[in-house]
Amino acid sequence: MKEEPDFAIVPRAEWDDWLTGRDPELVRSFMRPYPPEFMDAEPALRAPRAKAAE
Repeated sequence: MKEEPDFAIVPRAEWDDWLTGRDPELVRSFMRPYPPEFMDAEPALRAPRAKAAE
């Protein structure tokens, strides 16, 4: 099974703790779901379909 990389969105106020954290529990506390009230979504554009060959 191929592992996919994880990513974290860390608020600017927590950058120093995130980057210099030596306590595993503190660093693990940053791995939390992103708040839905800050998310935004829009429909994806559809790529134009190629015309069938005649």
